Amino acid sequence: MKELGALLHEARVAKGLSLYDLENETKIKHRYLESIEDGEFDRIPGEVYLRGFLRSYARAVDLDPGEVIAQYEYFLDPPAPIERGKARKKRAAQRRKQRIYLGLIVLLALTALVIWLYY
Repeated sequence: MKELGALLHEARVAKGLSLYDLENETKIKHRYLESIEDGEFDRIPGEVYLRGFLRSYARAVDLDPGEVIAQYEYFLDPPAPIERGKARKKRAAQRRKQRIYLGLIVLLALTALVIWLYY
């Protein structure tokens, strides 16, 4: 996430703004602006605030807010969610196998019982 912070820092410097200038323009506290530039997003009070801060920061330094948010989401790199459809199909296949084996066991038991009673 430091890459995103560095990108924002470079844009701020290129525009000639100090952190205090940016604080006055965006109304975001200085410590949060520093955290964003350092890539320490866990120091921001919440996800909603962080996204809002990133958008405001991007607008103030003439970057596309949507692109900045997209880069933030890319850097998050969450683990891929389990596809529910595949998991459900896998459980259904396992249950089918269990029913088949149970049916075979019952059939063998009945066959053995019939043979035992016949003789």
